[in-house]
Amino acid sequence: DPNFSQQWHLNNRGQRAYASSSGKWGMDLNLSDTFSAHITGVGSTIAVSDTGLEITHPDLISNLHVDNHKNYNSPAPYFGNPRNTSLDGDHGTSVAGIIAATGWNDIGVRGVAPGAVVAGLNYLNSGFETEVIFDQAMGNYSIFNYSYATSFVPYNALFDFDYAEIVQDQFINGRQGLGAIYVKSAGNSYMECDFFYNDFYIIDDGREYHCFPHNANSDPDNNLSAYIVVGAMNAFGEKASYSSTGSSLWISAFG
Repeated sequence: DPNFSQQWHLNNRGQRAYASSSGKWGMDLNLSDTFSAHITGVGSTIAVSDTGLEITHPDLISNLHVDNHKNYNSPAPYFGNPRNTSLDGDHGTSVAGIIAATGWNDIGVRGVAPGAVVAGLNYLNSGFETEVIFDQAMGNYSIFNYSYATSFVPYNALFDFDYAEIVQDQFINGRQGLGAIYVKSAGNSYMECDFFYNDFYIIDDGREYHCFPHNANSDPDNNLSAYIVVGAMNAFGEKASYSSTGSSLWISAFG
């Protein structure tokens, strides 16, 4: 994996990793012993509910669960190619690579769980109909990965009890009775700016903005007891500047 040396979150040796400064030696996931013990995620199926997935990517193709991909722009039951045709890149493919890029194949990078299999769910490009929202939280997956969050959620946003029941059922009965795992980003909105407010302004490019830290708790889904809501740390082991905060966070890890 020629770019493994730049993956500071797996093995931080103070490398710059294409950034403007170096990180802190040893500030990583400490997976050396895990990989040496051949613990690589074999047997786990991970649903990446995101913008889509490039199913022909050479560093992913051998770790994809081809029968479980879903495209929520197609009719139910939604099975099909989850590819995102955007020319600006595909967040879902990037996330899938961080999770399960094939290891030791002389291509690209190495995933955190390079023996796991991934199914791509093209969800964020959908119309978010109720049936779609429910469906992307169900299925024969060990882990549901939600690397997205919302900003400017109204503080009086309503909690969807039907959705909560689906997640709770999967949490208890999924993964062949062991319980499915839901991992969700707290968000990248620690400092959001909105020009619709009339106070606490800063000046930027001639426009006036109201800026404030976004509370991850304002997203009702982040308060589901089944969710592991995750904040981001940087290569120094400090809070990433963009990472949303709130009491709904269970853990923070390297972003």
